[in-house]
Amino acid sequence: MPALPPSESGDHAQALAALDATFSGALTGLDLADIAASPDPTLVVDGDLLIRGYNQAYIDFAHANGLPAIEANFGVGTSLLAAFSEPARALYAQAYRNALDRQEVFHQSCECSSPSEYREYLLSAYPIAKGIGLLLCHHLVAADPIPMSERRARSPEHLSPNDLIVQCCHCREVRNFQHENRWDWVPDLIKQMPTNVSHTFCPRCLDHYYPDLGEKRSRSRWGLSKGRRSNHPRAPMRGLRSFR
Repeated sequence: MPALPPSESGDHAQALAALDATFSGALTGLDLADIAASPDPTLVVDGDLLIRGYNQAYIDFAHANGLPAIEANFGVGTSLLAAFSEPARALYAQAYRNALDRQEVFHQSCECSSPSEYREYLLSAYPIAKGIGLLLCHHLVAADPIPMSERRARSPEHLSPNDLIVQCCHCREVRNFQHENRWDWVPDLIKQMPTNVSHTFCPRCLDHYYPDLGEKRSRSRWGLSKGRRSNHPRAPMRGLRSFR
């Protein structure tokens, strides 16, 4: 899938930071200049959920959050789902497939915090060109400093009996195995992810963000029990323009 550089791509790729040349015709009717100028990291994916284009905000956000090789690892032609860990991968694969098949917009609140700042986004997936793909926008709705009192140093308490770190694949808190139902915010594990990590959903995210999943799957399977909810304020979701 050849990606056109801005100097050779015409109006479409001049608007976006990167765009698959073979997919540009599917974007007729979209305001690409508006998408390019948006501060929201925005992606275009095809019906197979392969990344076909993105704006500069997508690159800038990745670089600012410790992912300098974003275009090599998750650039044009790569699978969007490769960026997800299970069980989130299966959940989002089904949600995106439903959006494509039903031609319905999918919205999901999600957290993407830095080591020192809590951030909540509204992810919106807009069907384009009668199911040929999706426009994925990530809109910041809340940002607050994480109090020092909530930050924890990495310790042996965060290791399972099998020497694994169990991290929530949504909020990135890690399980504390010495305190029942406790999940900690450990900045060092956000700055640099170790290799001995296993992912799941923490009780708070399962209850707050994915209540339907919580109903469908038994807690004994996940090894979770009801936990605390975050004290961080939830900003009201601001409306997003539809790009359909």
